[in-house]
Amino acid sequence: MGFAVDLIAFDDTVFQEEIFTSLREGETSALIKAELEHLQKGNKTYLSEGELNNYAHSFNGLKSVMNTFDSTFLTSSLGHEFVVLEGKVEKDQPSDQLYDSVHWGYEDLAMFFEYLTLKHCAKYYVNIGKQYSIAALFESNTLNYQTLSQLKQICDQLDGGFNYFQHGNGGFGEGISGWISKQETKDLHQVLQKIKIKNSTQYLDDLRIQDILKIVQIAAAENLGIISGRDLRLSVPNRPGVLKLSLETQSFSSTDLQFNGECV
Repeated sequence: MGFAVDLIAFDDTVFQEEIFTSLREGETSALIKAELEHLQKGNKTYLSEGELNNYAHSFNGLKSVMNTFDSTFLTSSLGHEFVVLEGKVEKDQPSDQLYDSVHWGYEDLAMFFEYLTLKHCAKYYVNIGKQYSIAALFESNTLNYQTLSQLKQICDQLDGGFNYFQHGNGGFGEGISGWISKQETKDLHQVLQKIKIKNSTQYLDDLRIQDILKIVQIAAAENLGIISGRDLRLSVPNRPGVLKLSLETQSFSSTDLQFNGECV
């Protein structure tokens, strides 16, 4: 048992300009209304029947909740302990009312955010298995202090453990653990190019490093950002047009990444 980490190259322009904007607009947003209508029809293209239960409401009060977020969407003054009853935000969960009321809360929001982001923004993904720290994979290589510091600073945004939307509803920190912009992805690519990768004594670590190099290179080349998360693959495979990268053919010496992919 446990979790597996997914790295997803995503369109952070759509993320910032469409997903963020629509969520801030709230339940009246055309995108939000269209997606909820799609989900509430019981369409199982993207989600299981059980997951569809999270969308048996219209997210009334969404705008009020999203107004509590900072500009980065990383923190909310509400925290995780809230429910929305009939469009009104309740900070102290009134449990005696929940059984008789249409309500939604933190986990519903986190799952909906993940659904919207992956459906509209995901382009490529790799799965690197159970890994607590991306930066730690490279620490066995010879790194000077500056390179290691740069690497950790960027990677902490991917798996630093402070992302609001990492809901952990399965007990292993599931959900989106972080993201970096297209510029930060280019910066990460430059940092990784400074590292002379040497073979590890751990075969799986070598495969994970190759996957990370691959997804970072293609994201940097195509002007994409990167999202990291645990068990996001449970959502990704049913997204039409999302390309799963494989290891058969690869070249890390040029900006043009060669790969065999599986369109899922």
